[in-house]
Amino acid sequence: QKASGGEFVREVEGVGRLLLSSRNPTGYQGVYAPKARAGTAKPFVAMLTASGVQRHIGWFRTAVEAAACYTRVRHALDARSQKASRSQPSARQMPPAAPPAASPPPGSEAGLFGPPAAAAPSDEP
Repeated sequence: QKASGGEFVREVEGVGRLLLSSRNPTGYQGVYAPKARAGTAKPFVAMLTASGVQRHIGWFRTAVEAAACYTRVRHALDARSQKASRSQPSARQMPPAAPPAASPPPGSEAGLFGPPAAAAPSDEP
């Protein structure tokens, strides 16, 4: 949906910059206007693909409303994924793994808890 100057609305109060798309006929990322819905009260749909799954956000009266909702959802998902990636240390941040415990040489009687204990002296002759 174009503003009075012929350009697409780029920013919405309370949402910020809308995500524009030069490849989408509506001018906005994630906003579509199916021909079957032309002339209906809510002809614009907002859809988002996250983790390979396409999600339906909703139907809207204008492309700008759909783009604003898409932008809010997209920013919320991005913030959630960034938070999750910060809470899990990367391989570079993790301390090196301890080397495996050395196994006793073959033929030795050392067990899991060290060498066998010396036998207690007996009172028998």
